Amino acid sequence: MALCMLPLYGSFVFAYAGVFMSHVLAGVLLCASYILLNQQRMPALCGFLLGLAVLAEFPTALALPIWVWAIARRNRRELIPFVLGGLPCAIALLLYNHAITGTFTKMPYDFIADSTFSEMRSGYGLNLPQPEAVWGLLFSTY
Repeated sequence: MALCMLPLYGSFVFAYAGVFMSHVLAGVLLCASYILLNQQRMPALCGFLLGLAVLAEFPTALALPIWVWAIARRNRRELIPFVLGGLPCAIALLLYNHAITGTFTKMPYDFIADSTFSEMRSGYGLNLPQPEAVWGLLFSTY
Protein backbone atom coordinates (compact mmCIF):
# COMPACT_ATOMS: atom_id res chain seq x y z
CA MET A 1 0.00 0.00 0.00
CA ALA A 2 2.86 2.38 0.79
CA LEU A 3 4.30 1.82 -2.72
CA CYS A 4 0.93 2.61 -4.27
CA MET A 5 0.80 5.91 -2.38
CA LEU A 6 4.27 7.09 -3.49
CA PRO A 7 3.03 8.77 -6.70
CA LEU A 8 0.49 10.71 -4.63
CA TYR A 9 3.09 11.95 -2.16
CA GLY A 10 5.30 13.19 -4.98
CA SER A 11 2.52 15.02 -6.78
CA PHE A 12 0.91 18.43 -6.52
CA VAL A 13 -2.30 16.75 -5.36
CA PHE A 14 -0.65 15.93 -2.03
CA ALA A 15 0.95 19.36 -1.74
CA TYR A 16 -2.32 21.21 -2.31
CA ALA A 17 -4.59 18.77 -0.43
CA GLY A 18 -4.00 20.52 2.89
CA VAL A 19 -4.57 24.10 1.74
CA PHE A 20 -7.67 25.97 0.74
CA MET A 21 -6.73 26.57 -2.89
CA SER A 22 -8.70 25.49 -5.88
CA HIS A 23 -5.79 24.55 -8.13
CA VAL A 24 -6.50 20.83 -7.96
CA LEU A 25 -10.25 21.32 -8.37
CA ALA A 26 -9.72 23.53 -11.43
CA GLY A 27 -7.29 21.00 -12.87
CA VAL A 28 -9.72 18.11 -12.42
CA LEU A 29 -12.58 20.10 -13.97
CA LEU A 30 -10.40 21.21 -16.89
CA CYS A 31 -9.21 17.62 -17.42
CA ALA A 32 -12.78 16.27 -17.35
CA SER A 33 -13.84 18.93 -19.86
CA TYR A 34 -10.89 18.00 -22.07
CA ILE A 35 -11.82 14.31 -21.95
CA LEU A 36 -15.36 15.14 -23.09
CA LEU A 37 -13.94 17.39 -25.80
CA ASN A 38 -11.74 14.55 -27.10
CA GLN A 39 -14.54 12.00 -26.91
CA GLN A 40 -16.78 14.36 -28.88
CA ARG A 41 -19.62 13.66 -26.47
CA MET A 42 -21.88 15.82 -24.34
CA PRO A 43 -20.77 19.29 -25.49
CA ALA A 44 -23.08 20.97 -22.96
CA LEU A 45 -21.44 19.13 -20.07
CA CYS A 46 -18.02 19.91 -21.58
CA GLY A 47 -18.92 23.63 -21.55
CA PHE A 48 -20.31 23.43 -18.02
CA LEU A 49 -17.18 21.73 -16.66
CA LEU A 50 -14.97 24.29 -18.36
CA GLY A 51 -17.14 27.04 -16.87
CA LEU A 52 -16.76 25.51 -13.41
CA ALA A 53 -12.99 25.36 -13.92
CA VAL A 54 -12.99 29.08 -14.76
CA LEU A 55 -15.02 29.78 -11.62
CA ALA A 56 -12.46 27.84 -9.58
CA GLU A 57 -9.37 29.41 -11.21
CA PHE A 58 -9.73 32.33 -13.61
CA PRO A 59 -6.64 31.52 -15.76
CA THR A 60 -8.30 28.33 -16.99
CA ALA A 61 -10.33 30.67 -19.23
CA LEU A 62 -7.32 30.47 -21.55
CA ALA A 63 -8.67 27.05 -22.60
CA LEU A 64 -11.95 28.57 -23.85
CA PRO A 65 -10.74 29.78 -27.28
CA ILE A 66 -8.88 26.49 -27.79
CA TRP A 67 -12.01 24.45 -27.00
CA VAL A 68 -14.16 26.67 -29.24
CA TRP A 69 -11.67 26.34 -32.08
CA ALA A 70 -11.52 22.54 -31.68
CA ILE A 71 -15.31 22.22 -31.62
CA ALA A 72 -15.77 24.60 -34.57
CA ARG A 73 -13.29 22.60 -36.65
CA ARG A 74 -15.10 19.37 -35.90
CA ASN A 75 -18.81 20.25 -35.89
CA ARG A 76 -20.10 23.82 -35.62
CA ARG A 77 -23.52 22.64 -34.41
CA GLU A 78 -21.92 21.49 -31.15
CA LEU A 79 -20.92 25.09 -30.34
CA ILE A 80 -24.48 26.02 -29.28
CA PRO A 81 -24.81 23.32 -26.58
CA PHE A 82 -21.22 24.00 -25.50
CA VAL A 83 -21.93 27.71 -25.00
CA LEU A 84 -25.28 27.00 -23.33
CA GLY A 85 -23.53 24.59 -20.96
CA GLY A 86 -21.07 27.27 -19.91
CA LEU A 87 -23.68 30.03 -19.70
CA PRO A 88 -24.77 29.34 -16.08
CA CYS A 89 -21.14 29.66 -14.96
CA ALA A 90 -20.69 32.90 -16.90
CA ILE A 91 -23.84 34.29 -15.27
CA ALA A 92 -22.59 33.15 -11.86
CA LEU A 93 -19.27 34.92 -12.48
CA LEU A 94 -21.04 38.14 -13.49
CA LEU A 95 -23.29 38.02 -10.42
CA TYR A 96 -20.29 37.32 -8.18
CA ASN A 97 -18.43 40.29 -9.65
CA HIS A 98 -21.47 42.50 -9.13
CA ALA A 99 -21.90 41.38 -5.52
CA ILE A 100 -18.24 42.04 -4.70
CA THR A 101 -17.35 45.07 -6.84
CA GLY A 102 -20.70 46.65 -7.69
CA THR A 103 -20.24 46.10 -11.43
CA PHE A 104 -20.64 43.00 -13.55
CA THR A 105 -17.42 43.29 -15.52
CA LYS A 106 -14.87 44.40 -12.91
CA MET A 107 -13.06 41.50 -11.26
CA PRO A 108 -12.19 41.51 -7.53
CA TYR A 109 -8.52 41.29 -8.60
CA ASP A 110 -8.79 45.00 -9.45
CA PHE A 111 -9.09 45.82 -5.74
CA ILE A 112 -6.10 43.95 -4.28
CA ALA A 113 -4.55 46.15 -1.60
CA ASP A 114 -1.35 44.18 -0.93
CA SER A 115 1.48 45.58 -3.07
CA THR A 116 2.95 42.09 -3.42
CA PHE A 117 0.06 41.17 -5.72
CA SER A 118 -0.23 44.51 -7.53
CA GLU A 119 0.41 42.84 -10.89
CA MET A 120 -2.96 41.11 -10.51
CA ARG A 121 -4.63 44.44 -11.31
CA SER A 122 -3.36 44.41 -14.89
CA GLY A 123 -3.94 41.25 -16.86
CA TYR A 124 -5.22 39.44 -13.77
CA GLY A 125 -1.83 37.89 -13.12
CA LEU A 126 -1.37 36.62 -16.68
CA ASN A 127 1.84 37.74 -18.31
CA LEU A 128 4.43 36.59 -20.80
CA PRO A 129 7.05 34.19 -19.44
CA GLN A 130 9.90 35.99 -17.72
CA PRO A 131 13.36 34.37 -17.85
CA GLU A 132 14.27 35.56 -14.34
CA ALA A 133 11.07 34.05 -12.95
CA VAL A 134 11.73 30.72 -14.67
CA TRP A 135 15.31 30.76 -13.36
CA GLY A 136 14.10 31.58 -9.85
CA LEU A 137 11.47 28.84 -9.83
CA LEU A 138 13.82 26.19 -11.19
CA PHE A 139 17.12 26.93 -9.47
CA SER A 140 16.61 29.22 -6.48
CA THR A 141 15.78 28.22 -2.93
CA TYR A 142 12.20 29.44 -3.57
